[in-house]
Order: sequence, then C-alpha cells, then structure tokens
Amino acid sequence: MCVAVAGQVGRITGEGIERRAVVKVGQAQREVSLALLPEVAAGDWVIFQSGFALRRVAPEEVEEINALIRRG
Repeated sequence: MCVAVAGQVGRITGEGIERRAVVKVGQAQREVSLALLPEVAAGDWVIFQSGFALRRVAPEEVEEINALIRRG
C-alpha cells in the first residue's frame, strides 16, 4: 500500500513534464515529478505519492495531514 506524504519543495529542475523537485519530509529528502503541478514553486508544500506531487497544500494544513498519516 502506498501512502501520500506531505513535504516542502526545495530545488526544482527541468521544464514542462520533465520538471522535478527535491521535497523535504522531516529530515529525509525525496525527488518527485512536478508534471501534474506546473504552478508549484520552491518553498511550496505538496502532497506526493509514488514519485509524483499530487496537490499543493497550505502550510497550516501540513501538520494536520501528517498527524492523520501517523494515526493511520
């Protein structure tokens, strides 16, 4: 089972469907595709799953999302 995770976008590379970002989750970093969210910028928060950013979220939503994920 895959779980969507919230993280903060750092460095962005590429253009168009090749756009990718390093997303920080706690102390870990993951590289994800931004092909589905062309409007995302460095510093934004996103929910991602299976290597794809799926939705941009407001910073105040992140803690609530992470708490729900931890509760399972």
